[in-house]
Amino acid sequence: SFWTNPQFRVKVCGESSKRKAEKNTLVSLMQKPDKRNRHLVQNLHIGFSIFEMKEQYQSHRGKFRASFFSSQAPVAQTKTFMNAREVMEFLTLKPGEYMIIPSTFHPNETASFILTILCKTETHCYDNSCAISPEPVQKPMMVKNRQEDENKTTFFCQYSDKYEEVDAEQLQRILNESLLKEDLKSGGFSIDACRSMVALMDVSCSNA
Repeated sequence: SFWTNPQFRVKVCGESSKRKAEKNTLVSLMQKPDKRNRHLVQNLHIGFSIFEMKEQYQSHRGKFRASFFSSQAPVAQTKTFMNAREVMEFLTLKPGEYMIIPSTFHPNETASFILTILCKTETHCYDNSCAISPEPVQKPMMVKNRQEDENKTTFFCQYSDKYEEVDAEQLQRILNESLLKEDLKSGGFSIDACRSMVALMDVSCSNA
């Protein structure tokens, strides 16, 4: 029944990194409990698998059936299925097309979830579960707004240190307290997710 899970197509753009095995993508899968019964919720064992979409499959639209997964091995996946609120992996994905399948360990279990994909390069994502071809994503127009830029700079400086940098705890405060504010139905960004985001953008590779 694995093929019946949601299927998400991801296209990673850009050129291959010159540095060997450079991690460039963070994938996070978070369980989203029912707000009304949150204290009664028991986490399911969750995880995800990532398959590379080879050229002969890239024109396919709609869900891939069981035959596809019986002949293809994932290029990356969670190391183990965990009964945790959130699982994540910090990965190396070369430019190309991929399909991400979130799932539970046991069949016939259902739950709401949030799938987050953060990448150093440009990416295009869409739900592959329907047969309708995805609409092309239009690039937003860049409009220079000096006042807005100054406001963002002032806002960031409230949290950053003298080197204009933030650590994982400061980033968590920015995301949860200042940006999400009241919209924290999912519980907000975890400290582990924020550590991974800081590591993803740490070009000096100095983050511990």
